Amino acid sequence: MGTSTRIEGGFRTITVGSSAVDAYLRVKLGTDGKHTVCSATDFGDAITDEPIVANGTGTARFVNAPGQQFGIASGAVATAGLKLYAAADGKVSTTQSTTEPLVGISEEAAANGEVVTYTSAANTAVTIDNG
Repeated sequence: MGTSTRIEGGFRTITVGSSAVDAYLRVKLGTDGKHTVCSATDFGDAITDEPIVANGTGTARFVNAPGQQFGIASGAVATAGLKLYAAADGKVSTTQSTTEPLVGISEEAAANGEVVTYTSAANTAVTIDNG
């Protein structure tokens, strides 16, 4: 058996690469075993729960963890119930151009750069019409 560790629960400790990562940003695991901030075309596998210094470790929450997620709004989120898509720099946005994946549904309004609470698309048991 390898040296894998079974993770129970929605949180885990991650290591980031050579760039610091702010709290509540979507991150993805790289081939080097370190997490980096997602681009607008990445869904990601976790959301940082705290700021993490370059080459440091910190807590992240799996995108499919039960309950609410937090994200940083890229542009205003006018109200609850809006579709949130992946945006640049690990943020979320109500705007989709072509390739940005749906990451969740907003649970509140938020201004540009503010924390927004949402239900992750990884946890939705309904079909979401992207039309």
